[in-house]
Amino acid sequence: MRISGKIKFLIPLFVLVFMVSVLCTPFSADEQSGKITVLYELGNVSFNLYKVGEITENGAVLSDSFAQYKVNMHCDNSAYTLWSYINRDGIAPLKTSATGENGVVLFSGLERGVYLICGESTEINGAHYTVSPSLISVPCITNGEQEWNITANAKFERFGDEDTPVSISVVKVWQERPGMFICPSIEIQLIKNSDVFDTVTLNEENNWNHTWKNLDADAEWTLTENVPEDAPYTVSISKEGYVFTVTNVFDHEETTEPTSPTSPTSPTAPTAPTAPTAPTAPTVPATTPTTPTTPDTPFIPQTGQLNWPIPVFSTAGILFIAFGVLIGRKNNE
Repeated sequence: MRISGKIKFLIPLFVLVFMVSVLCTPFSADEQSGKITVLYELGNVSFNLYKVGEITENGAVLSDSFAQYKVNMHCDNSAYTLWSYINRDGIAPLKTSATGENGVVLFSGLERGVYLICGESTEINGAHYTVSPSLISVPCITNGEQEWNITANAKFERFGDEDTPVSISVVKVWQERPGMFICPSIEIQLIKNSDVFDTVTLNEENNWNHTWKNLDADAEWTLTENVPEDAPYTVSISKEGYVFTVTNVFDHEETTEPTSPTSPTSPTAPTAPTAPTAPTAPTVPATTPTTPTTPDTPFIPQTGQLNWPIPVFSTAGILFIAFGVLIGRKNNE
């Protein structure tokens, strides 16, 4: 059976259209997977990976079981604070892997999101190595481009051989805003390895601080705060040696209304209009937006690009050209 000239012309044309459509069809961000390579000084050290958040149009937010924690992911020390709660509650990691002899560990097949990486503490030749937790977003932004293959250096603390007992101190810091209510007391839990060792109450009477003495130097000590679900603040925990600082950051902006009762204290009516000079209050919220610039928040929310029109318009253009050629040949015949 003979094939007409028009059909002979259409066969390679449609093959070409199909190839162009396949080649021009991009993979969406949701179809991609990323990997995180962690570089550490020591080999044979176990690392845990947790997917703790999602990247939305409004920024990174905690997700799943991690959403219960009053931790602002854009605040300082958010990685260490999250890890303290995860360590206390014994949440199972998404993945676990150990560094090889070269001190490299790889986590692959990661979907879009924010991940917390924690390494186990180790002891070598009498020295204690403690890995600092870190938050990493997948993808991250490098030179304005989305990077799905990420390499990170694990930070750590090294302590010498300590046979004598140690003392651990905690200091509570309130990031006050005018008119905001401060809790009369808060509860601090001292965590030994992964178990609650002791619970203390901090308030004005003890000047919002406490010290534990004669503690085991070989144990890994962390702190957490019992925060009510309706608390108008988030928690940030930092550590320097054996001194912990627990900071509460208020997350409500409506702080000017409670200051208004100060104006009626003046008996003269003319002085009431002068009370609005308390616009100094807005200067306090102005300092809070600076916290997202800290390097402790490497994640940058990104939205997908509209690449789907590329193959559609490419295919449509080729088809229009094909029909044009066919009509031209028909007219010539």
